[in-house]
Amino acid sequence: MTIIHKSEATRAQKILRRTFKRIGRKKILGGLLMLAAFGTIIHAASVTLSWNRSKDVAAKGYNVYFWNSNVATSNILFAAGEVSVGNLTNATVTNLVTGNTYTFAATTVDTSGVESLLSNEVNYKVPMTAAGGPTNHPPTLNAIATMVLNENAGSQTVNLTGITSGASNEVQTLTVTATSSNPGLIPNPVVSYTSSKTNGTLSFRPATNSYGATTITVNVNDGGASNNLTAQSFVVSVGLAQMKIATQKPFMLTVTGQIGHVYTIQATQDFKTWTNIGSVTLGGGGSINFTDTNAASYSRRFYRTQG
Repeated sequence: MTIIHKSEATRAQKILRRTFKRIGRKKILGGLLMLAAFGTIIHAASVTLSWNRSKDVAAKGYNVYFWNSNVATSNILFAAGEVSVGNLTNATVTNLVTGNTYTFAATTVDTSGVESLLSNEVNYKVPMTAAGGPTNHPPTLNAIATMVLNENAGSQTVNLTGITSGASNEVQTLTVTATSSNPGLIPNPVVSYTSSKTNGTLSFRPATNSYGATTITVNVNDGGASNNLTAQSFVVSVGLAQMKIATQKPFMLTVTGQIGHVYTIQATQDFKTWTNIGSVTLGGGGSINFTDTNAASYSRRFYRTQG
């Protein structure tokens, strides 16, 4: 027999949002054992538990309680489950989420419906692979649009949306990270994200007086042993406009930036030698068109603004 102290019962009552009718009976179930751990449903698993029959002559049945140990203590109230098994000494709990850890405990019940205190707790982590193949859904993250920035554009914020664990029944801690392929131009962005939220932000600032392009890759990791990663990449161009000339016509590009500011337009074919080809002053709309009348003389040409 297992004896549980009243302080432990108080914690269990809080976790399960129950008020036990009878505190005096402290002799309860003992030897709660795991017998099986694999379910036949690909995206859910089950576990079978058994225990020794109670020697308390007043005990006429048993209840099994369980909750998701992965969930923070303040949220456990919303994650508890209950299985009533009558006078049986075993129970199968189904629809457990793979990768999560569950805590199980049991009580005896008398003919009046009065329950004992909770038994000792047993923890079980559901394997990531059950019969039929992988069970963990990969997390999700919405695509992120390409960005084109002027040189010395200042601090930038990018919104991240559509962040989930991949399935509504998968309660997992999500981690979001971001890397830059050209940290000399744009260092690895700072990520602001709280797990369980569906959105977050990236923040970064291009290096001063620098131009070029970088690919920023954002990863979401749900911590699973497989299917745990999702990535979205997007390109950030700083101070560059690129166009391959396909016709024998002048090429027009649009310059955007600070109203009233003067920008010098430069062109290159190899990113080594840049040539000033003109300048523009932005009007009230914050943008202006510039025509490269020499564009047809080149098979391709790249542009940037300075100023």
